[in-house]
Amino acid sequence: LITGDLTKDGEKLSHAYVKGKLDELRASGIRTLVIPGNHDYGDNIDAVVYDGASMTPVEVATDEWFAMQYADYGYGDFSKIVSGNRETITTEDLHTAEQVLHTMLCRPNQYGAVWGKVYRRQFLQENHLTFNPDLSHAEDTEFLVRVLQKARHVTKLPEIMYTYYIYPSSSAKINQAALHHFRNALEAIHQDVAWEPEGIQKAFYNCCCINLLIMMVNYIFRPGVSFMEGKPILDGVLREELIQDALKHYDRSEMGKANRVVLTALKNNQLQVAYAAVKVRQAR
Repeated sequence: LITGDLTKDGEKLSHAYVKGKLDELRASGIRTLVIPGNHDYGDNIDAVVYDGASMTPVEVATDEWFAMQYADYGYGDFSKIVSGNRETITTEDLHTAEQVLHTMLCRPNQYGAVWGKVYRRQFLQENHLTFNPDLSHAEDTEFLVRVLQKARHVTKLPEIMYTYYIYPSSSAKINQAALHHFRNALEAIHQDVAWEPEGIQKAFYNCCCINLLIMMVNYIFRPGVSFMEGKPILDGVLREELIQDALKHYDRSEMGKANRVVLTALKNNQLQVAYAAVKVRQAR
C-alpha cells in the first residue's frame, strides 16, 4: 500500500513513470494499491518539467485521470464513484442527488445509515461536511441529508460492502434516551430541508412517520411494556406539531400497507389498534 504523494506536483509525466514501476511489480505477481496525496492531482502551478536550468509548465493529473491511470491499483473496482468519470456510469446506475435524497427520506430505515456507502474525502472536506455534534442518535441520517444537498450525482455499486447485525441486547434496542435523541434528529433534518422542493418536504414527513414507528417498536412499546405503560409517552409524542404534520401530509404511495394501517390508527387516535400492530411486528 503506497500512500501519496506519489509525485512532486501531480505531473502526468511523473505519474507515467510511477505507473511504469508499478506495472513491473504487477508483472512479478505483487499486488499494489495506491492512495493519492494532495500533490498528486488538481490545480497546481508548480507542476513543471526541468531541462537544465529551465522549467516548463506541464499538464497536471485530474482526479478523473488519476483514477483511470491507476485503475489496476485499487481504482478499477470503484472508478464510478472515485473518479466521477461519466463514461463509466450507465443511465441505470446514475441518479441525481435529489432523487436519492427523496428515496432515503422515504425509507430511512433502509438507506438512512452512514455505513454501506463510499464517500469521497475531498468532497466532504471541500463542503465542510461533518457529523452534527449536537446529535447522538440518527445523526447519520441528518449527515446524509446535508451530503446529498451538496452532491450532484450518486451511483450504485453492485458489490455487498457491509453487513449489519442487531442482537436483542443491542444498546439500540434498550436505550431509553434514544427516544429523545430521535426527536432532536428529526428537528435538525426538518431545518435542513426547510427550503427543499415540495416532493422532498413530503418525503421528510415519511421519514418522520417511519421514525415514529421505530420509536414505538423499540422504545415506547418495547417488549415487556404494556399499553397503559407506554400510552402516556406516545400521547406526548403525538402532541408534537411536527409529528401531527407528518401524519397528515406523508406520501401514502411511498409507504407500505402495514405501516399505513398503523399510521392511520395513530392519526385517528386509535392507539390500541396501533399497539396491537406493534406487538404483531415484534412477534415476527
